Amino acid sequence: LPKNKEFSLNILPRLDEERFRQFLRVSPQGFNYIISKIQDYLVFKSNGNFKQMEPSFQLAIALHRFGNETSSESTCINTGQIFGIGEGTAVLYTQRVIIALMDLWEDQVRWPSEEEQLEMR
Repeated sequence: LPKNKEFSLNILPRLDEERFRQFLRVSPQGFNYIISKIQDYLVFKSNGNFKQMEPSFQLAIALHRFGNETSSESTCINTGQIFGIGEGTAVLYTQRVIIALMDLWEDQVRWPSEEEQLEMR
């Protein structure tokens, strides 16, 4: 299938907040927060002659896949077509993002304190 990065490079950054959220299932602010936490992880650094795509590109692909209701295989095909990458590349980028997110788990995910639980009621 033909690949074209037009959407991810020129359209996605210009989406209004509602459409951005519909497409990636996160607000632009949330997206920027996640990137600020994971962009320097070694998993996003090249260890060979080929330069990796930006972590923000890889995160967008992973978030699109996470928020898609179709099967894993068709999600890769759909995501690859939209972002102009191969199906295997979509899987690889998603795996890298998962590795970075899992490393953040203990710092970012916690049970609310008793006080916070009371405020939620």
